[in-house]
Amino acid sequence: MCDKIIQRAVKVLAANGVEINRDAWIKSAEECEQSESIHTAKAIIMAVIGLGVDDQDRKHTWKEDAASCTKNSAPECARAIHAHAVSVLPSKKSVWIDAAYHELNTGT
Repeated sequence: MCDKIIQRAVKVLAANGVEINRDAWIKSAEECEQSESIHTAKAIIMAVIGLGVDDQDRKHTWKEDAASCTKNSAPECARAIHAHAVSVLPSKKSVWIDAAYHELNTGT
């Protein structure tokens, strides 16, 4: 339910000409995780992670985003970013390796 609400919110905002700032939304997701609203944090990440990212820069951008989330004590946000990257770029070995290292270092 939360996923659909966040997705609709982003869609409606964009349709009404509101600029969607990925970094601000990711920061909000990190704050949700700190407040123990993990599902909300993941829903925000999944709704905005692909917005405004060039196809050629996706892998690098998502890797940096995940590293930033990990650095900011938001491993669940980083996990959601890795999951998205793996689903979009399943043939990229480095994406799988990054996700595995994240789980190795922060997994439960």
